[in-house]
Amino acid sequence: MSAHRQILNMLIAGVMLLGSNPLWSNPETVLTPFSAEYHLSRDNMAVGKVIITLELDQSGLYRYRAYTVATGLASLFRDDQITEQSQGTIENGAVIPDNYLYHHRRRENPRKVTVDFNWRTGNVTNHSSGKRWTMTIPTGTQDKFSQQLALMIAMAKEKSRVDFKVADGGRLKSYRFSADGREPVETGTGTITALKVKRKKDNRPSDSTIWLAPDLNYLPVKITKQKKDEQVIMLLQSVSWN
Repeated sequence: MSAHRQILNMLIAGVMLLGSNPLWSNPETVLTPFSAEYHLSRDNMAVGKVIITLELDQSGLYRYRAYTVATGLASLFRDDQITEQSQGTIENGAVIPDNYLYHHRRRENPRKVTVDFNWRTGNVTNHSSGKRWTMTIPTGTQDKFSQQLALMIAMAKEKSRVDFKVADGGRLKSYRFSADGREPVETGTGTITALKVKRKKDNRPSDSTIWLAPDLNYLPVKITKQKKDEQVIMLLQSVSWN
């Protein structure tokens, strides 16, 4: 699994949400439309750049998108591009995903995964590598990217722990996030005091940590993932509010 994919796992097609409606700050949540750029490194070596955008419209529709490309020396050896996207609705402070996309563009073995939620039937359908399968999901289930929006909302409500069911790889997985105090984080925009949150998936030990900045609408400013002897870090470089 690539370093890009590892970090984008934490992280959270159709008509563009902008249309003729102005973007807005959802009054039921801390979510505010933004565009942020992150530096991606692996064991202190620059490997990529990630651009994350959140779009919202007045009816509560959202599109949350991450685009990753290789940079620096890594770009000499790889021309990978990764898009991860969740679309759905914010309703009564809850994130309700409708569809999810993961598209890894590369010369060899490109990969595309789509997940479609049918809340009327309580099912989710996964399409990957020409295969299709469906499973039953409970209310509140997130996709692998929308969970980040749901986490931002939950932490803004000062919850010390939050659990999500996530439709992930054709299975329903359990994600648990636990707050672990606040600490300063050195970013490309300066030192930011952030809430440190640790993540566990199913019953495995915690291997991922995310720092959310209360003064930036709980925007993720740093994410780390430890896998064996390798650490991947995503660090905020800039952000603009739309």
